[in-house]
Amino acid sequence: MKNCWLWLKRKTVWRRFEFGPNFHSGRAVVLWAPHELKIGKDVYIGRHSQIECDAVIGDYVIMANHVSFVGRYDHNYRQIGVPIRRAEQMRNPDYSWKGKGLKVEVGDDVWIGLGVVILSGVKIGKGSIIAAGAVVTKDVEPNSIYAGCPAKKMTDRFENSEQCQEHWDILYKGSLGYRCDRKGNRKQSHKGPVDILMVGQKPPPYHGQAVVTGLLFDHDWPGMNIKHLYMEYSGSIKDVGKQSVTKVFHMMGLIIKTWMICITRRPKVLYYLPASPRKIPIIRDIIYLKMTRWLFPGTIFHYHAGGLGEFLDNESWLAKLGRKAYDDAVVSVELCDIGVSPGTLFNARRTTIVPNGLDVGVMPRTRPDDAVFHILFMGAVREGKGVLELIETARIIKSRGYDCEFQVVGSWYPTQFESEVRKKLDEYGLKDNFEFSGSLNGDDKWHAYANADAFCLPSHYESENFPLVLIEAMALKLPIVTTKWRGIPQLVSDTAILCDIKSPGQYADAIISYIDDESLRSEKKQLAHDRYQSFYTHGHFIKRMEDVFAISLEETKS
Repeated sequence: MKNCWLWLKRKTVWRRFEFGPNFHSGRAVVLWAPHELKIGKDVYIGRHSQIECDAVIGDYVIMANHVSFVGRYDHNYRQIGVPIRRAEQMRNPDYSWKGKGLKVEVGDDVWIGLGVVILSGVKIGKGSIIAAGAVVTKDVEPNSIYAGCPAKKMTDRFENSEQCQEHWDILYKGSLGYRCDRKGNRKQSHKGPVDILMVGQKPPPYHGQAVVTGLLFDHDWPGMNIKHLYMEYSGSIKDVGKQSVTKVFHMMGLIIKTWMICITRRPKVLYYLPASPRKIPIIRDIIYLKMTRWLFPGTIFHYHAGGLGEFLDNESWLAKLGRKAYDDAVVSVELCDIGVSPGTLFNARRTTIVPNGLDVGVMPRTRPDDAVFHILFMGAVREGKGVLELIETARIIKSRGYDCEFQVVGSWYPTQFESEVRKKLDEYGLKDNFEFSGSLNGDDKWHAYANADAFCLPSHYESENFPLVLIEAMALKLPIVTTKWRGIPQLVSDTAILCDIKSPGQYADAIISYIDDESLRSEKKQLAHDRYQSFYTHGHFIKRMEDVFAISLEETKS
């Protein structure tokens, strides 16, 4: 009788949601989500538990009784003149305040104890355990035990890394029906032919192309049999674009693995992300593609970095080889429509524009509203990103009598650039106005956004195209100052103040206008967030890529 009642609920009140096989729930379970609720296989939800926000739950998850997934911002408690009982809430179709798009993500093999409360926007790492009564407000590390209010890490689940790896090796090879690599990345275990072989590098290092590749690799792609082949050329930003013997051997291994996959699984399409416009990565592309492309009926090239065509024009001997390597793709995926299209340059059969998109984490602001005006820069800390111009901007702002501080988030590249920057700060007497936080990820990164009053990216980087940090800043309602460089104007449109490259005077004017004019800040914040919601969410991005994959598979049939 219980199974019949559960089946009936799944077919009626829960029909909008996705359930894997062998799903069970106790009495009086409440499931509701504004947009998305996906539950993996062999999941149990205990009595009187409730999920009332978007959520994605992995396989073999057990939730005890009275567990709650709740929205971080379900009611607009800052709506002036309206009692909270009557304020706009997440359930309203026209809800416009914070929290849209936030979801709870739960990995495989997780145990959530009695009475645990989890706020939307949190990721629960695979293999973790959350003790009874905990309130989870931040991400939970994989294979860890958390407890408390707010929840904090108590200890690791396993005694050592060897036990942890043995657990996942056995689990992924056995009951879960798929395997993982040494880093815990899921390997698909589908039998038979593969539709698409995706080749790319996930973080680390943390840069735009790797982050977006990770989003694509982590998606399930229903209805398509997709296999992943992981690149591991660089472990940090400082290794990107450099040559080494280790990278040569890794490339040879990728070629051999590709051959084996083609022989045993016969993939129809190769999905590949061409390199940034630097000699060593392009040579690597040429070798790999020449050795493998002939095995695939079709190829998708997804161009993230800008300036590849211009670079090849200045490298005569490399241009001929490069044009042959990148020639005749089934689909050329490009982030924006600027200058000479790589699809046109390399004779792609079809070119499509797919802007990047991603979800963001929302954290509460911890700085007082009346604190010194705080400007955030996020990205590789290198000359091409405009770091020296940012220092000159700070000097101009200070000379005009304004007090503000700059937080620079990212890794130095090259490492010796740090001494040049610090020397400049000492020369201008700005040492106390700059904080260099290094590379931040997870909650630490989202806290940096939450505590900023404005975002500045004065980039003139030769490979810049469609910076993800600008999408993050737009999503988190920050007024933006940036440059009229490559794809940036298309990305931000009228949501930011756009300046000429290498123009500290213009950057200073823009920042001062934000300091002086609160209404301008408010206007730009709302415009930025609206544009993000309309074009740059993770859902928009995945839907566009699903269309690209479907088109490419159809093309290979003809």
